Amino acid sequence: MGCCGSTEEEPVEAVESEAVTTHQAVESGVTRTEQVRVDLNIAESAAVKAKPGNETFISSVLKARMEAADNAATMKDCCIRLQAHNRKLKEYVAVYDCQTIKGAVDEAGWFSGANDRKLIAALFTRTKSQLQRTRKQYRDMYDKDLRKEVMDDTEGSYRKLVYYALSAPDEYIADIFDRAFDVALIGPDMGCDETALLEIFVTRTQEQLQAGKAKWEGRTDKSLVDELNSELGSSYRHLNKLLQLLYMGDRREDEEVEEEKAQKQAEVIKEEVDKGWFEDFDESMIITVIGTNTTNQNQLMAQLYEKTFGESLVKGLKGKCGPRLFDALRALLMTKTDFIVHCII
Repeated sequence: MGCCGSTEEEPVEAVESEAVTTHQAVESGVTRTEQVRVDLNIAESAAVKAKPGNETFISSVLKARMEAADNAATMKDCCIRLQAHNRKLKEYVAVYDCQTIKGAVDEAGWFSGANDRKLIAALFTRTKSQLQRTRKQYRDMYDKDLRKEVMDDTEGSYRKLVYYALSAPDEYIADIFDRAFDVALIGPDMGCDETALLEIFVTRTQEQLQAGKAKWEGRTDKSLVDELNSELGSSYRHLNKLLQLLYMGDRREDEEVEEEKAQKQAEVIKEEVDKGWFEDFDESMIITVIGTNTTNQNQLMAQLYEKTFGESLVKGLKGKCGPRLFDALRALLMTKTDFIVHCII
């Protein structure tokens, strides 16, 4: 039983081969609008645009699932065909978006920029992976860099938004490093933007930070650790230590919690924050505890701290650390979502 239309009985191997050929053609830049449109057969296009009927690709898959749900070969056939259909659809969307963006850019003149409505439709309603597919397709179709093309015809904060939206994940982190280290963006003799660094370090995994580090070092021929040491002077040495800990592989990122350990950590931190004015507060110990914990472990520790000592851990830390270090430690006590919401508010 086929599952790609009532008149089609194509072997699985042929579908896989056709899907691979199509994908390779798009990646190599051979595919253009007409070729992709031909590749998307009429039944599949109809399935995207309208409610599935008896003759559409999607309805065929649904029918196969209903009638042969216990047949592993048929279900595999459905999955392979759906994956091929999905790839082809994404390729078509990339080509269509490229045409939309090119049209928007071409509308720019002496007294006006690109067509913002078209750019927003093509750029801000897509996932990161789809945008990267569009960037590659734009290069193949027009032999131009999409980010540069759009940047040249936009301005102000909107221009920055477009630039960052089009960046790949590792590029985005590298871009933020550039922004943070570029004192020209915040004024002469003002050091680096610690807030930008903080936001990137506490919202990304170690793997993502390492990828961004590699991208930044590759295009600047500099060492990130040396740059952090240079930009974050003695006043920010503890923040520097925490940031370096976050990307060098010493932090747990699983979901596990250890209640006994959390209780001991809460007690150790309480002993430290209770030190008087003439006692040496050990920031390094606090950094090691909070910086290497998982998010769940930190939240449990904060709960136990509050339950045991009748005050929040955030209040205990406030005033004991420098402002930026305090912001970083507080951020690590939150989920990434809560931290982002906190920053927006």
